[in-house]
Amino acid sequence: MVRFKSNTPTISQVYQYTYRNKLTKTRFEYADRDVLPSRIKIQNRKVFSVKALEKESKSAPREVITITSVSAPQYYPYTKLKDKRYKKQMKIKHEYPITIILQPKSDGSYSYWDSKIIWRIGSYQKPTKPSQKFVKTIYSETRERLNKRFERKFKTKKEVKDAVDKEIEKIKKSAPYLNVGDYNARVHHVYMDDWARNYKLQKKFNCLYGQLSGALNTPKGIIFPFFSKHILCVISFLIKKGIIKI
Repeated sequence: MVRFKSNTPTISQVYQYTYRNKLTKTRFEYADRDVLPSRIKIQNRKVFSVKALEKESKSAPREVITITSVSAPQYYPYTKLKDKRYKKQMKIKHEYPITIILQPKSDGSYSYWDSKIIWRIGSYQKPTKPSQKFVKTIYSETRERLNKRFERKFKTKKEVKDAVDKEIEKIKKSAPYLNVGDYNARVHHVYMDDWARNYKLQKKFNCLYGQLSGALNTPKGIIFPFFSKHILCVISFLIKKGIIKI
């Protein structure tokens, strides 16, 4: 069973660190820009039985809350999809599963200031590099392969270039995903911001739900777990619902 430990941070500790660190403060901006608050949904609140809790110490959680959060990315290359009539692109959306465990106070309530938090955004999958046919971004090895293929067929550089460009255009038109990140978000529901920058720190401070699943490095300048854009919106959602008290 998941347990809260002495170094597991409270909601407020993570929130304040996110806001004060110049490298993570941008997540507030990203939350406003990308996340769709109306699409945040509580899928389940799995409450542990009283008998099970009696056998565990106070470090054991009372329930596991599972939530889905959806974003419509508003950064390159997604902004290329934006219709001139609208402020935002809404053609591509990313949906992630989120698991949250909060430590209750003595009265059973959850507190922004006092409750420790364990969470995970995204699936347990590791990001993968898909076949070229799935992504519009052209791999360097694809371009090299096409060049070699058409160099055997044509004599002039122009003929080779025209043939390569034509094949690349076919790939870009037929591939369903923009790039590797888009593929992993939409197919595997891997949340790359946390996978690449946060999971290892969460593991170190005993606030990562589930396995580490890679993410062996942490960026310079970030020394404590932070709330990325989806969890920031989810925390606000839970406060508005009265589940977390301020």
